[in-house]
Amino acid sequence: KIRLGLPGPEGMSAAAGFYAGGECEVYSADIFALGLVFLEMAVLHQSNDLVGGGQDAAISELLALSGGAVGIRSWLWDRCALLGLAAPDDTIVEVLGAMLSSSPASRPTTDDLLEWPCFAPFVDPLQVLPVSQRPCVVLAHRPGIRMKDVPRRTVLTLPSFHQIFSREGAQTIGDHRMEYDWCGEVHKLWWHAHDEPRPVQSDPLGDQGGLLDELPTGLDLDSADGPGVPALTSRAAFDMAARADDAAVVARRFVEAAGRLRAEERPLAAEALWRGALAAEARLGDEEAHGSFQSWLGLASSLFER
Repeated sequence: KIRLGLPGPEGMSAAAGFYAGGECEVYSADIFALGLVFLEMAVLHQSNDLVGGGQDAAISELLALSGGAVGIRSWLWDRCALLGLAAPDDTIVEVLGAMLSSSPASRPTTDDLLEWPCFAPFVDPLQVLPVSQRPCVVLAHRPGIRMKDVPRRTVLTLPSFHQIFSREGAQTIGDHRMEYDWCGEVHKLWWHAHDEPRPVQSDPLGDQGGLLDELPTGLDLDSADGPGVPALTSRAAFDMAARADDAAVVARRFVEAAGRLRAEERPLAAEALWRGALAAEARLGDEEAHGSFQSWLGLASSLFER
């Protein structure tokens, strides 16, 4: 049994039977448990089959690994070879390497995971917590702290461009080894002056009003010409990308509309259409099946602006 819900108990402890190691104290235990589910789905075998000694032995071996995706890949190849199974592809291994990281603070939250490229064509940004509202990964694992009291993320690390720390959390890293673990890998931390002013952040969801659930009557999305595509919800964009007769035309019109919305300083509305363009491009041939450079760059720029 695996309980997935709010990150960490808020007033009621988790029953020991839900977790092989006992009580869940923070979100990272649920992420590790979800990683085990992903692992079993990837190889179509229970984790008990991969290691002699049952699930506890499998968990112990996974926690002893290092190197993120590299360590998981080597371990999986050995296990799959012994059982005659096909090893998962690199994309799945990278996700597993992040979720099954031995360091709890190195594991991403579900919102972090949904920003990965492999999930981009399927994510509704309205359902993803803005990065500035997510907990600092270091301070979230401070003993005794309640999740609602954990400072939110305000620091963008260099040179890796991760936004996973509050200023206090980043300072605890900077005071020691000047590097940090994230998704199973070690990254350098370039630190700035401690009195650097905190950036002013606008409301990242402030432009969510006016998103349409369907196209206006008379607007033909499969036509290369015609009025511009309005701001749509991600659900509407994904549905239109799936039903379009000409996916290439739909992708191009979504890209044009996303650029217009970005110029109008509506990054959330633009993000929904960038994701819709990626979903449409996924229906094309091998050359564009992973999304065009323009669509990925547009989505990245919208996320960065938010």
